[in-house]
Amino acid sequence: MKTITLHPLHGIEIEGLGTLQFGQSRQDVVALLGKPSSGETEQLYYDGLGLRVDLDRTDGVEFMEFSRAENGDYQLSLYGTDPLALPATQLTALLAEKDPAGIDDSEAPCCYGYTHLSIGVWRDFAEEHVLADIAQMRKNGEDADAAWLQEDLEKSRCFWTVGIGKPDYYTAA
Repeated sequence: MKTITLHPLHGIEIEGLGTLQFGQSRQDVVALLGKPSSGETEQLYYDGLGLRVDLDRTDGVEFMEFSRAENGDYQLSLYGTDPLALPATQLTALLAEKDPAGIDDSEAPCCYGYTHLSIGVWRDFAEEHVLADIAQMRKNGEDADAAWLQEDLEKSRCFWTVGIGKPDYYTAA
């Protein structure tokens, strides 16, 4: 398994492939990663890497967001840990330690931004939401052990995406 290392405020390094830094051009992205799976305008999608690259109005890389790669050939590394495998509470604690004054938790517990590092993490729902649903279902006499509910509970424990942006990505007007 190869590693994709996220370097906040700078870019990414893909083991065996090279680096992609903020400000690099669309042409640089395509030269490194090849033709995108989809997207030809402001967003380029690379499904095999679980990567979306956002371009600014000058066609330079301004943001990169990762979800779990479809093929599983890559592992993410942010501060020495896989941010999408780490329990959400541990990841938010780690990022708060790295950026204690720049935390945007206005959409907590599903989304957090770390503005001084230009890092964002997201999930559609949190563990406490699923646990509340399970409690309500049990109270209503419904099947709270359904496979889909247990899958949701498992999915809710970690963030689903992690994104890094150029400096001031979250604070620029």
